[in-house]
Amino acid sequence: MTEETSYFGAGAGAAVRPQWRSTAAALFFALTGCLVATAIVNVGQSGIALFYLVFLVPLVALVAPKHLFHHRLDRPSVLLMAFTAVMFLLLWLVTLLQLMLVPNLPDGEVVHFVSRLAFLAYFVIVQQCLRGRVLEKTLIWLRRILIFLFAYGIYQLPAKLLGWPLFLDWLRNDRSFSFYQFDTAGWVGIMRATSVFAEPGQAAVPIVILFILNIGFRGGWFSKFLGWTVLLLFTTLTFSRTAWVVLFVAAITVALLRIRAVRRTVESHRLAMAVACCLAIVLLPAWAYVVAGHSTDESEAARSQSVIAGVHMVANRPILGGGWNSFEERAARYDLEVPAAAGNLSFLHNMVLSYAQQAGIAGLLLAIFPFAVILGWSSSAPWVTYATLTSFLIGAELGGDIAYSPLIWLWLALMIQGGESWLAEDPNHRFAFSPGKGRITSGGQELA
Repeated sequence: MTEETSYFGAGAGAAVRPQWRSTAAALFFALTGCLVATAIVNVGQSGIALFYLVFLVPLVALVAPKHLFHHRLDRPSVLLMAFTAVMFLLLWLVTLLQLMLVPNLPDGEVVHFVSRLAFLAYFVIVQQCLRGRVLEKTLIWLRRILIFLFAYGIYQLPAKLLGWPLFLDWLRNDRSFSFYQFDTAGWVGIMRATSVFAEPGQAAVPIVILFILNIGFRGGWFSKFLGWTVLLLFTTLTFSRTAWVVLFVAAITVALLRIRAVRRTVESHRLAMAVACCLAIVLLPAWAYVVAGHSTDESEAARSQSVIAGVHMVANRPILGGGWNSFEERAARYDLEVPAAAGNLSFLHNMVLSYAQQAGIAGLLLAIFPFAVILGWSSSAPWVTYATLTSFLIGAELGGDIAYSPLIWLWLALMIQGGESWLAEDPNHRFAFSPGKGRITSGGQELA
């Protein structure tokens, strides 16, 4: 039996604790991460986010502090903590200066600022708690919950047609679907699967994560069949180009990393990969200028014009930005190349530009933070690391704010701790994400 060193982790040299504790902790973290755009109480335009429940963990730990945050930090962990702390301080400083110096700040300034801090705090908490048996069980529960949520999304279409009860729609984040005009700026005028997400594009990150979990899953054939069937059906029925593109990019990345030469090249040139990531962040917004004025697609025109407006805003306020949640209010002041699209500019469809527009340099660093964590601290297999990196990068550049979700921060923490459990060859483990550096396995067999 595995010995557990803490209430939340596993390791050698400590008393054995009941397994139900690790199961309960894993289910708790998986739930708070999966319910991406949900609210306990729907008030105003955002509600009280369900993932805020995770902040009870440090409070519980006060009763027995040795059961949490007791792990000895190595040098990479210390650097990551320092990096996160610097982000906290920069966001505080920039927001404080905005409140003093930037005129006409929107009403949601403080709320959105606190939300950004909450995501970073969530990341710190789960990164410290996910150890050993809890880590392994979190992967299992994460896959189960995503399969259930996607199955519900598939069920939504016949339910809407036949008048069946939509028993989980209350979890969708209150009014954000209509507030950001997702219901009018869509590119197809048909029913779309959304599950518990405010709009189909928000399912992009969960889709990529279930894709990766399905590849590494070692369970029985029925569970594998169910996982892949639900994933492909739900992705198709979202009719979301963002969801389709990120899944395609993740699949291509995994296929390329099956090639031994590609794996070795990527792993031996991680600095070059970081440079390529930075270049992609800088160059990808150019697509908006290519399609501007030429597209008859309302959604595409709105997306491209939001990016162009964002570039102008960042150029005008590069240091402090225009304030959190200020894009819609300030976009109307810009003379766009396609004026007809101006009425739909309520959301900037590029995460890097969006954060830089809202918080200047601090926002830019916050947008880069997830990619820096993936490249600098991931201990997972190369295909997991780079499938996540490429798909998240495309999702952020073409879809929008993928980091305004606890799931991406939970996934980052899982990738950081990947070497502890995902790389294990123990047959009792349910997931096999490469038992050796640069090797991709399924059921213990190397695929390349």
